[in-house]
Amino acid sequence: MAPKPVPYGSAVAQEDDDRVWAVRSTLMRIKQPDKVMPVSYQPALVEMQWKQDLNAEYLDRKKPPASPFNCTNPGPFTGSKECATCLPQFFPAAMSVDDGQAKAIINEVADSIKADLAFLRATLKKHADFLVSRWNKKPQAKRFSFLTEHTELFDKKWAAIHLLERVGAGDLDREYLGERNLRRVKTHRTADGDFAVCLELHTQESLANSEMRDKTLASHHDSWFLPYLDAETLSEDPTLFLSLLHHRTSNDPEKWLMFDNTNIVLAEHFSIIPNVFNPNCVVAQGPDYGKLVKWNAEKAHRWEIIGFTKAYHLFTAHQKMLNLLSNCVKGLLAEVEAPTTLEVHPKWDGMIAADFSRFKTDFPWSTDFVKPFSEPPRFDAREVAELIASRHRVVLDELELLQTDPQYVQMLSKEICACRFFETWRVEDMMPWLVDCLFLETMHRESYWRQLVAESQLMISCLDVFERKPTTKAKQGLEQAVFIVNDLCIETFAIFEPQVHAGLLVERGFERNSEFKGSAKIKSTNRSFTAKDWFTDDLLYWSMSTLGFDKERPFTMDPAFNFAIIDRLCRTDPKEARRIRQTMLDKLSDMSILSEIITSIQSDTTRDRAVFTQVGKIMKTHDTSPADWIKKINAGHGQALGDTLGPDMHQLYQQSQWPRGKKDLKWLDEATAARACLTQLWEHFKELWVKDLVKAKVSQRLIDEDVKVLSAASNSRHQEELVREKQDILEHVAQSAEAAKSYTQVEVQTVWGKENHHPAALPIRSTPKAPLIPDATNGPQNQVVLYVPPAKIAALPSIQHVKSESLVVFHHMFPVRGAESQRSFSWQDFLSAMTDAGFSILQSQGSAVTLKLDHPADSGVKTIVLHRPHPSPTVNPVMLRRIAKRMEKWFSWHRKMFVERSK
Repeated sequence: MAPKPVPYGSAVAQEDDDRVWAVRSTLMRIKQPDKVMPVSYQPALVEMQWKQDLNAEYLDRKKPPASPFNCTNPGPFTGSKECATCLPQFFPAAMSVDDGQAKAIINEVADSIKADLAFLRATLKKHADFLVSRWNKKPQAKRFSFLTEHTELFDKKWAAIHLLERVGAGDLDREYLGERNLRRVKTHRTADGDFAVCLELHTQESLANSEMRDKTLASHHDSWFLPYLDAETLSEDPTLFLSLLHHRTSNDPEKWLMFDNTNIVLAEHFSIIPNVFNPNCVVAQGPDYGKLVKWNAEKAHRWEIIGFTKAYHLFTAHQKMLNLLSNCVKGLLAEVEAPTTLEVHPKWDGMIAADFSRFKTDFPWSTDFVKPFSEPPRFDAREVAELIASRHRVVLDELELLQTDPQYVQMLSKEICACRFFETWRVEDMMPWLVDCLFLETMHRESYWRQLVAESQLMISCLDVFERKPTTKAKQGLEQAVFIVNDLCIETFAIFEPQVHAGLLVERGFERNSEFKGSAKIKSTNRSFTAKDWFTDDLLYWSMSTLGFDKERPFTMDPAFNFAIIDRLCRTDPKEARRIRQTMLDKLSDMSILSEIITSIQSDTTRDRAVFTQVGKIMKTHDTSPADWIKKINAGHGQALGDTLGPDMHQLYQQSQWPRGKKDLKWLDEATAARACLTQLWEHFKELWVKDLVKAKVSQRLIDEDVKVLSAASNSRHQEELVREKQDILEHVAQSAEAAKSYTQVEVQTVWGKENHHPAALPIRSTPKAPLIPDATNGPQNQVVLYVPPAKIAALPSIQHVKSESLVVFHHMFPVRGAESQRSFSWQDFLSAMTDAGFSILQSQGSAVTLKLDHPADSGVKTIVLHRPHPSPTVNPVMLRRIAKRMEKWFSWHRKMFVERSK
């Protein structure tokens, strides 16, 4: 799937398609298409030593070795006619070894893995609590010294960043100039619509000092293979090392196979160990782990066996991890003559039971940072489908809010217009940007999530068929459906990434990262901006601006690495956290969960990876019609949409302001006018949107779905809400008018003055009688009586018995008719109330928290995603009201269903 990137801002040129494909290349970890590596990135002396130790022979680029596989599954991104699954397991390579040498090499690594794992498991069985005590008692400085002494970890936090900074992109002083330059790998679309791999030499300006580069490549091997680990991070919190120790020893290496495969790409790209070719494979699972065997198509496609070149890197990563842990444990044991031996380990067992306490839902941000210190990733199709559906509901609710709440739209508009980039702009010139940023972008996000829902539902249908009758055909159908979901997640991430990258321009917390020039008072294009490379100087900006593509370096880290940095900074540095607006944080959360889904699908070693080569056939026959959906997202919504709707947006922005103050008839008139203006804008948007879809020959089914999504202002639930609001205001006005007529004059005090002097009137105060509630017969003529359909009453959920403190939260969520909550609640108190009402709380990706019911509601929904308030963890009345609306929409919640639980 290869749609054009979403246009962002009519005032600037559209984002080039190249960035989308660069992001795809990063997510798919596309390798060089050459069989023989055209470069050798290692320092020359190290290369020679390896060549001697391995007794290896350099491969000739002009005479590459024959492929040891004969399967024909050419993939769309390989640039080769050979199997897209097997080829990267063997190539590119620089040296070759015979079978005897290959067996000796892999046996040495596998034996080391098995020995360290056996040692660690036996030691934990005897000395687990001793290790916990020794490690916890060390202050941070001593933990840091201990790690630098016993490991090959890089010393500074975010090791991969510093490693990349030090190695640069090559060395101009080498004798064979050009042969040692690193090359950027990127996919692109060809003229005939196919996809190919291209290579680009990096610019000379970013080349690093050759001495520093060689020294860096020859050291810090633990961090090269495990780029998420460094001495500073592991020393900050003792829990991290202990959780790493537990999860790496309680799970066999094969469970970490695909996680490590994602992270070894840094070591592979820079040839930290030689890329050694041998035509055999290595068993990666089961009792024969590490055994050299002949290639087999079915097993290789499911990663039960792995080509030797790839296996050597993967097994080395396993070895580095277990050797690191083993050396640290041995170092702790050596600190005393007789380590304590226990039969039971209450401290260790307690930490395991509490999931090491660090990864609970009271975390202010997400789970990205703790992935390496948690259970290895796994794939569960039903969990993925529910996750996708819950995220679609979030953006669907956001789109509905933008269509029905002028106050919310005006608030977001003012935040965007207040940024420095727009400081010299005329108001009317900013309006197309607002249309694109708020409306067009959100509609695209909803479209992608909606298609993901359709594909994931088809995946679950295929899973149901396979579980009922596990035939080969049913399994193949399931694997094809899983591939479609994975590919669409990659595509969605690649589309969202340029939106975030461009969105940083209008984020006030990142204004210092761009240099603004020119004035837009006369012409908007006179305003320009430039941004320097903020690598290491501003980690938050660098992480958000390179989510999938770092144009300044020859290698782009996996987005999970960037999310971990954002996660960490948002949790530990309030100043940094305040730089990000809630709306941007929500977008990052969407991308983070897409990255999580991709990782989970790729972690499934039972899936036939060769199936993705059949993507063309799958799309033509799929029930969800991806081909038709591609027409939709390529329909060409762009500059004309923003420019055409600019005047409508200007009307809403400046002339139809949301009213303030007391809710009376004047307030009602102004609110109605603002809503009418917003509705008119969206009706115009819908008209132009449908026109483009028809022009692109999109099916009527998809057009009807879009029309429904773009008609939130006319749905019955919103109309009933407006009727209730109008009725409440009219009743209040009538009560006030009736009270003003029926008061009793009461003397307040003696009026001091001349004797026998009587003033014309005495000060009085009013004593209102009991309020009268007008009915349909004697009330005002415009009084509206709300009618609630019987079907809706019948659908209301059952009574929920909750604690008294939880009842307070729900009463403020659903106040009595005509009243509004003015109270805020802490995020933890709010989550406690949700738990009390039957939800389980799951920490999701980014700023999101997933609330999950054991049994689905009448609507079929059992999860809802809420974003933690940012930057302060406080649920204010406005947020509480919006959450209440979502709960009413998806779970039919209302005030009377909550009653206090008996003590």
